[in-house]
Parts: sequence; structure tokens; C-alpha cells
Amino acid sequence: MIIRSFSKLFHLSSYELLLFLEANFFLTLASIVRIVVPLRWYAPFLGKHMNINLEEVDENLKSELLTIDKSIKRGCKYLPFECKCLVQAIAGKAMLRLRRICSTVYLGVAKDEQDKLIAHAWVRVGDIHVTGGGGRKKYNVISTFADGNNRLH
Repeated sequence: MIIRSFSKLFHLSSYELLLFLEANFFLTLASIVRIVVPLRWYAPFLGKHMNINLEEVDENLKSELLTIDKSIKRGCKYLPFECKCLVQAIAGKAMLRLRRICSTVYLGVAKDEQDKLIAHAWVRVGDIHVTGGGGRKKYNVISTFADGNNRLH
């Protein structure tokens, strides 16, 4: 079963394989940072606090964003540890920053069925949710972090 699962990686294009390896690197690094470093120390990396980026997304950028999203999801599937939403958001932010694409990281909270507070993080570029966008609607945004309003130059 595991061998069959890994064999899917051999069918990726060289670009997709490189993105997969990059996503694994940033997911691993983000996991370590999340465990070892307090949020207040790495928050400046995420962007300017309480800013939102409203960059327009053209078709070429949309395709690139969807490929990054897919590589992060693929990386989470193959890593031997769990990559929750904040780790995915940090990794996504790093991958986007590497490509000089401005984005917004959202942190939200909600209450679950047992009335316990739960949190979620996601990354958005324009109207595209790069990570964590699926469950975002039930969360109240408590903080945002964004780069400038256009692609970084």
C-alpha cells in the first residue's frame, strides 16, 4: 500500500516534483517553528498585522496558486507528522513569498459542538484560497497578516 502510494510521485512532472519537495521542506520547517518559536516572534514573517491584500488574480497566477495548493496538500499526505492549518499557512506563505506573490494569512476562531474554542488559519491571494480555504466560513477572523497591495518587486 505504501509503495503504491509513493509510486504516484514518480508520475509527477519535474516541476510538480520540485514543488512537492519544496512544500515538504517548508512544511517541515513550519512545523518546527510552530512548536519551538512563539507566534509573536514569527508573526512579522507572515506580514503586516491587520492588513489585507486585495491583489487581482489573472489566469496564469491562478494556475500557479492552484499548483502550490496541490503541492502543499500532497506534502501533508506524505510527511510522517501531522501538518495542521497553521503549519500549512506558514509553508504556503513561504512558498508565495519565494515567488514574490503577495498574500494574506487569516487567523480565525469558532466554537465546536462541545462549545470549546477552536482555531483555523488560511492563506488567500485575491479571491483564491491557497491553503485552508475549505473550512474558513465557520470561523470569525480575529487577525490578518498581509504583504503589500501588489506583487512584491
